Formats: sequence, C-alpha cells, structure tokens
Amino acid sequence: MPTVDFKVGGIDYELDVSEKFFDLSDKEQNRILLKSISEDDPASFAQSYKDEGWWDQTKDTGKEVGGFMLKALHQLGRPQSAIAGGLFNIQEEAMGKGGDEDRSWWEKYVNETLEGMKEGFTYEDEKRIQDLMAQANPQWVKEHPILSTVLGFAGDVVSDPLNLLGVGLIRQAIAAPV
Repeated sequence: MPTVDFKVGGIDYELDVSEKFFDLSDKEQNRILLKSISEDDPASFAQSYKDEGWWDQTKDTGKEVGGFMLKALHQLGRPQSAIAGGLFNIQEEAMGKGGDEDRSWWEKYVNETLEGMKEGFTYEDEKRIQDLMAQANPQWVKEHPILSTVLGFAGDVVSDPLNLLGVGLIRQAIAAPV
C-alpha cells in the first residue's frame, strides 16, 4: 500500500493511502490529508474513501457557481423586501401593534414606514408578503399553508418593482418599428 508524506504546521505526517488516492484532484487529496490528521483513526478514513466518479469532481464547482447565482438573485429582491417592510409597518400601525399611541400621524405612518423600508432594503429585517398575511391572520395562514404560500408568492411578484422593468422592456419591443 502506498504512503504519502506531508507536513502541516511544521509537523511531519505519514499516511497509508489507497491507489485511488493519486487519481484525485490536488484539492481533494489535501482535504483527505487534513481530515486524516484530525480523525481518531486517520488511516481508516483515507483507505475507505471511494471515488464516486464525475459527481465528486463537479459537485463543489456547482456549489460555487450556484451559490454565486443565488446570492446575486437574492440581492435583486431588495426592492421587494423594502416595499414589504413598509407595508408591514403600515399594517402594524393600523392594527394598533405599533407601540406608543402618543406619536403623531407623521411619525407613525411616514417616518416609521420609511424606516421599515430601509430595514427591508438592507435585509436587516427581511419581509415578504406572507409575513403580512401571518400578522393579519396567523390562524388562517396556519390552517392553509399551501394557499398562503401561493398567495404570498403572488404578492411578492406583484409587489416587486423590478417586474415593472420587464413590462417596460416588453412594451418597447412591441412598439419598436420593424
């Protein structure tokens, strides 16, 4: 059985590995070597490792690319979250859950709504339309989870100002001379 000599933190290590170990990428070899020095029985981990084929080689790449795309798409949701945050504050005030009643109308509905929109836009307090439904009637949302999710999604789509960009682009495409 082949052995691999490696050094981590100034300490020399020697590890018995299987033949398949050398077919792995450098990144995967390093992961196995580092994990082996942290396990109770490092040799058993390296020997029992099985190369599962192409999926092992591509799954990390998919996470990196997909993770970036999902993060970018999540950032596009900021305007909708701002609108939902503002609506949530207005609903909260209308239901009498806003706190101090001695505040002026301007303070309750304008200043705090703008603050809620800021918190929604910065994702300090991310809100969705389903949050408004849950605040208004939590029992109904609990009794109808699928319908509330569908209606919440539809509300998110309708309240997302970025959807107006798509409508504007379609109108321009239709109105453009051929």
